[in-house]
Amino acid sequence: MKIIEGQEFDVIVAGAGCAGFCAAVQAGRAGLNVALFEHFAMPGGTMTVLGSNSIDQFNNPHRPRGDRMVIAGIGWEFVEELARRGFADIPDMDAPYRVHWQYGVRVNPIAAAQCMDDFLLAANVRLFYRQGVVAVETSDTPGGTSLDAVIVTTKAGLVRHRAKIFIDCTGDGDLCAWSGAEFQIADSPQPGTMRLYPCATTSDQQALAEADRAWRAMLAKRPELSNFLLCGGDITGFLRAGGDNTNHVNGLNAADSASRGKAEIEARRAQVALMSALRAAEAPVNILGSAPESGARESRRILGDVVMTGEEYLAKTVYPDAICYTYWFIDIHRENGPSEIVYLRDELTPTISLGAMRPRGLKNVYVAGRCVSSDRANNSAIRVKASCMAMGQAAGAAAAQAIRQGTTDTRAVDTAAVVRYLKEQGAIVPEPQDRPGAGN
Repeated sequence: MKIIEGQEFDVIVAGAGCAGFCAAVQAGRAGLNVALFEHFAMPGGTMTVLGSNSIDQFNNPHRPRGDRMVIAGIGWEFVEELARRGFADIPDMDAPYRVHWQYGVRVNPIAAAQCMDDFLLAANVRLFYRQGVVAVETSDTPGGTSLDAVIVTTKAGLVRHRAKIFIDCTGDGDLCAWSGAEFQIADSPQPGTMRLYPCATTSDQQALAEADRAWRAMLAKRPELSNFLLCGGDITGFLRAGGDNTNHVNGLNAADSASRGKAEIEARRAQVALMSALRAAEAPVNILGSAPESGARESRRILGDVVMTGEEYLAKTVYPDAICYTYWFIDIHRENGPSEIVYLRDELTPTISLGAMRPRGLKNVYVAGRCVSSDRANNSAIRVKASCMAMGQAAGAAAAQAIRQGTTDTRAVDTAAVVRYLKEQGAIVPEPQDRPGAGN
């Protein structure tokens, strides 16, 4: 098939989720010619299209009051603007809440996507929605493999676009993997979640209890569905959460198309079983709809110059090239049985290494978001949205510094200059005194 010749950019960002959004905005604000390619029809990824609309976590609640924010920059600017528009609920980040999710920023997915559009357009980013990357073109250079172009699908056919620097924010590390980068993936990745949108027409506890009994009766006949609803299979818990993050889709390997297709079929089967149980009980509860596909918690982890580990995360390691903070807990979901959870309980805060964002063997590529270089335990904590926003902004700033230096070699970039620029842009970056060797 003939490939149509497209355009040439300074920076191409693949994936418009939380990481890709911040990467593109940061690179665009630096005055670069930036293109953002996204296979969905809107930005936001998991937060908008897939409906997991809580952004966690911008703060470390164990730090001194008034100094608890550990992630700011473009991600925080975005939620503040969305709140001004009336479509985000920002909790008190200094409040002594009892559970972690109470610090999450709840957003309206539709308004969030439109607000992201505004940020991207204001930064002069060229937006290519419904134009996902399907292939790459590379060449061998003395400094490693160079990613020269991406091939995207459009209604006109396949189109080739070129850039000096590429940022892989696809979540599955597609650009990196297709370019030959090393990666790891678990034999059995964590279950995904397909966001459901329930509606209860009554708050009558007796009626809801009857609905719960109907679901449990269904489970007695269909035990294979027992892990679909979380909250212990409790319908009332499902409703309190608004269907968000309340089910497991097992067998979901997001980096394997056949596996993904099979898992989606099983997810729909479980959804209909739930609706059938509610209908049979004449319960005042209905499922109005669901996300178009399941959100993945885990797939490829691209191996970079640095591989961040769970041990380092729990030790709150500040890497020599730490480029941003991250805050969540070790959170490995299991197909059957409870999740593996290890909470953080002091004011020290884990960090992200810029070296983890440079894929081994690739010369002009950064990776940010869920697919960043990390082991399984570390990845289960850093995959959350606020951390992805911080990584994305850092990648955009690093790409801008590379262009300023006249290089396409990510390893030639002045890290100190990237740190200074991020601070100028309102990001929170680990301070020099916190880094190894400081004061020696």
